[in-house]
Amino acid sequence: MFYRLPIFHDNASNAPTLTASLSHGISIHSKELRDAKAIINGDLVVNEESCSADGLHEVEMLLPFMKDVSVGASSQKDVVGLLVFGGCVCSFAYLNAKEPVSQAIADIKDDIIGSLQSRLDIICDEASGDLFPIEDGDKEIGHDELAQNPVPKLVPHLLRKTCGLSFPRRVFIPWLGGTFICDYLQPSETLEVVKDHCVELMSMEAPTDTSTILEPEVDAPSLMAKSFWDVVVPGHSQSSSSVEKSGKGNTSADSNDKSIKSFGFNVLAAVFFLLLALLGGIVLVRK
Repeated sequence: MFYRLPIFHDNASNAPTLTASLSHGISIHSKELRDAKAIINGDLVVNEESCSADGLHEVEMLLPFMKDVSVGASSQKDVVGLLVFGGCVCSFAYLNAKEPVSQAIADIKDDIIGSLQSRLDIICDEASGDLFPIEDGDKEIGHDELAQNPVPKLVPHLLRKTCGLSFPRRVFIPWLGGTFICDYLQPSETLEVVKDHCVELMSMEAPTDTSTILEPEVDAPSLMAKSFWDVVVPGHSQSSSSVEKSGKGNTSADSNDKSIKSFGFNVLAAVFFLLLALLGGIVLVRK
């Protein structure tokens, strides 16, 4: 999924942190997810139908087309930043013979929202240090401040360059009766951390074979998005590129001038030798 969350001008005065912006984005996404339609094994779920087949079924969510509740700015001048929220989320739900499929769909929707919020909480818990006070709303955050403050504490609309934040990924550990329990791993962590969590938090034996641990969540494909200043100042990148193009244009103009001069010299030389040959021919004929 990919989700674009504009940061509007009316919120810029409150200086929301990246964590607050992400939390707001999750709440908006939860509202859209409530209206999503579910597809199970390629078939659209209708009403209160039951699941007759046992085993594992693939569920996909279809969000309402062209319904973006986050779009509220009347024009680009109202937007001071753009937050691109994307990735892959995997969830499991279980049903007994008496429960309808809609119950599993509702459980999956709740689990997706809860999982996103849990990942954000993990990031916030591990972040250390407080955000330094900013008195001037136009003050820029430089590389020194970026290094001193954790990414979740940064104020998005004050950043001058693209900043990325990776959420923990979800893994599933086999448990009892074909069920799984989930855990979260930071990008720098390995499956060995999961074994420690099983022993310390769940009081269960660590899985000896790590291949039984499911890792269905993959990295999201890269998405090129406009930077904050491309949104705030339209044509900001174009002006930079135009300067580069003008520089290239000057170089090409100089090259063209040199080519024209070289071509003109060759034409004059050719005309001179042609006249010389004609004069020589006339002298020979008279003799």
